[in-house]
Amino acid sequence: HVDFVALGTALSSVIPGLPACPPPPSSFSGGHRSSTSSGGGGGGGGGGTSREEVNEMVETRHALQGWLTSVLLYPGARESPHLRQFL
Repeated sequence: HVDFVALGTALSSVIPGLPACPPPPSSFSGGHRSSTSSGGGGGGGGGGTSREEVNEMVETRHALQGWLTSVLLYPGARESPHLRQFL
């Protein structure tokens, strides 16, 4: 998600009116799963991920896919070196 945010920040500085990148899932912090997130597990190896967390991740993925599609269709964005590097 951090890469999407970085792309959005870089592009918005040169392309006015670009839609904002969707926020990360609330159970994630800085690209890593929060240690206070709900779900079983405890112990090493990552533990379990609750159904709610998985659903939130899927919703976020769909939002990011939609955002990236809108960015790709935005006039001038495809010619950006930032987007080319991202892809």
